[in-house]
Amino acid sequence: MIRLVHPEYGTVPAYQFIDQIMQHNKEKKLALFILNYVICYRSYFHNRKIAINISSKTLVDPHFINCVLQLKEQYQDLNQWVYFELTESEIFESVGQAIESASRLSMHDFVLSIDDFGTGYSSLKQLETLTFNSLKLDLSFIQAIPTSITAAAIVESCLLLTKRLNLETVAEGVESLSLWQQLQEMNCPLAQGYFISPPLPYNSIDAWYQQWQQKSGNLTLSA
Repeated sequence: MIRLVHPEYGTVPAYQFIDQIMQHNKEKKLALFILNYVICYRSYFHNRKIAINISSKTLVDPHFINCVLQLKEQYQDLNQWVYFELTESEIFESVGQAIESASRLSMHDFVLSIDDFGTGYSSLKQLETLTFNSLKLDLSFIQAIPTSITAAAIVESCLLLTKRLNLETVAEGVESLSLWQQLQEMNCPLAQGYFISPPLPYNSIDAWYQQWQQKSGNLTLSA
């Protein structure tokens, strides 16, 4: 959920600058910057789990993995509240290096999640190849549930698959109460989206949490 705050253009979402970062091969530096940023403002997150997106190129970079493990030596519980999301649309140039890196993270109990599941290259093959602990169902399927029998069937099938594989599942792009309720009927355990919260600066998390506790409590009562 990285955003840039520009003095002239205001809040700039990631899709407007992430391609330029990747073109200049700076995604590893960005991932490490975010990781150190999260550590710096850790107290605001109250040890809630935080996902950091990484590219396939970042995952297979030994220097990145070494930096992560060095930080874990300094912050020994880092693996308990930080995990990494791998964008599923990317193809690995070296599957062997990817397996090695994922194994090193797994050996130190870091969770690796697959992002945008169902939209990329050889989805099921990646699940078999790498040690994933969770996946996120792409918002293109989630937001089509109310109008598409096919999308609903795909989501239900993915939920069954992840249950069989004992993977944690997150639905992306939940932006309405009706969609929230439909996912609950499908027994989807976790969700993210503007219905729950838009991207927030770290110092707004406590206020959002109080509001969400009340909102979610009212939803439970109305149900």
